[in-house]
Amino acid sequence: EGASFDVFRRADVRMTADWLDFSVEHLSKWWKVLRAETDLIVMKRVLDILEKFFIKVQPFYENWELNDVTSVTQQTIAVLPINSGHPMKTYALAATLASLWQIGIGRAVVFGDNAEENTDIETAFQLMRSKMAQYPNHPIMELAFSYGREMSRIIQKAQHTPKAALHGLQDALLSRNRTNENIGLWLGDRGRSFYKYVYMTEADLLLVTRPSALPAIVEELQKKHVILSAHRLQPLPHEMNLPGYTIENRYIPSGYRKVQYLDQYQPTESCCDGGQFKPGFRPVIRPCGYVWSYCGFNKPGNYSDPAVFQEKHKRLKDYAFISLTRGSGLVFAGTNHGRRCFPKHNNNEACKKQDENRSDTMSYVLEQ
Repeated sequence: EGASFDVFRRADVRMTADWLDFSVEHLSKWWKVLRAETDLIVMKRVLDILEKFFIKVQPFYENWELNDVTSVTQQTIAVLPINSGHPMKTYALAATLASLWQIGIGRAVVFGDNAEENTDIETAFQLMRSKMAQYPNHPIMELAFSYGREMSRIIQKAQHTPKAALHGLQDALLSRNRTNENIGLWLGDRGRSFYKYVYMTEADLLLVTRPSALPAIVEELQKKHVILSAHRLQPLPHEMNLPGYTIENRYIPSGYRKVQYLDQYQPTESCCDGGQFKPGFRPVIRPCGYVWSYCGFNKPGNYSDPAVFQEKHKRLKDYAFISLTRGSGLVFAGTNHGRRCFPKHNNNEACKKQDENRSDTMSYVLEQ
């Protein structure tokens, strides 16, 4: 995020009015609030979810052909900073790479702090190579790993792996203080004259988009000094994804609210951005020092008491619960910065930009 903010200050940053057009599902904070790294039962469930997503991902286009849209995705290099060392991160990386490959991203460079991470990253790469081999008519996404040995000066100065990754890419593109070997590691055989776009992401952010949105996205990208920022969807620990889980203060029970399912491949389904009014976020409600949607988890109290449960999770009251059928299948209520969307089914109208101070009730959405 810090690396992105540095860039955002210097460019025209835009987001889509429909979350299904361009967003990401953010996984790591979700498994952390469940304490999956120490709970083996939850860890297994997380790995199952990642594996199912990875298996079901398919290319956007049955018959690949180079055109105005696909040439842009091919000319895009994805940069994925990572701090590895845990099986969930390895398989989250594989799932993230698959979400990029499906739209035809040309090259993905994973950037780590040290060479010791290479084993975990290579495991993810092997999974991707096996998957890509199943679709010989779809272009292969080049995969590479770069680590911070030659970037030690930047890492020591910034203490921030994503910033170091951007510096590394920039040095390769400008041929600054780089050997031919290092330039090739970042840019491959195609070289810097081929790549025109950069997709900066992380190893636990599953890309959400749809074929019908790509032409408009490409049109925006071809304007000068434009950056498209994805909505970051923040999944909730929900009983639907954790069958049999019994620690009451760590998940939302299925009976709390109906989950609405959206399919981003269906042009009549939308998740329309609700604007800057964020009923569960500051300044509307006091922050808790953590991700706003997770404030009610892992607190003492009798969560089986409806009144206690409602008070703990009061920040979620005016948010719809949504799950993407072609995504991870996890349930989310909003973005990590408190934005909400209005889910729409059988909708033939494009989402419109909302008034900055819109405070419409979500009741009609929640009752659907």
